[in-house]
Amino acid sequence: MSLAEQSELVKIVKRLEAMQDDRSRNRQSRTFTMFGVAVCDVTYLHDEGIFILVQLDNSERYRFDKLDLAAIEIYRCLYDFQESF
Repeated sequence: MSLAEQSELVKIVKRLEAMQDDRSRNRQSRTFTMFGVAVCDVTYLHDEGIFILVQLDNSERYRFDKLDLAAIEIYRCLYDFQESF
């Protein structure tokens, strides 16, 4: 994995950590984009401690109780979208 790819993964992890740290609401939502196009939505539920990821191209939903697993799936979604061009 190149340094550029690692930095993208670190950016994703930091956004997910910010969602966990922000206690202003029970639900924290973020949209992850590539080339200005929304690729996936992620919601963190504080009371359950889970991330829900929705792929916007096919509406598939995933639930993760670990930040690392959510980050890897977001990275995969973004990578797949980028490679489709």
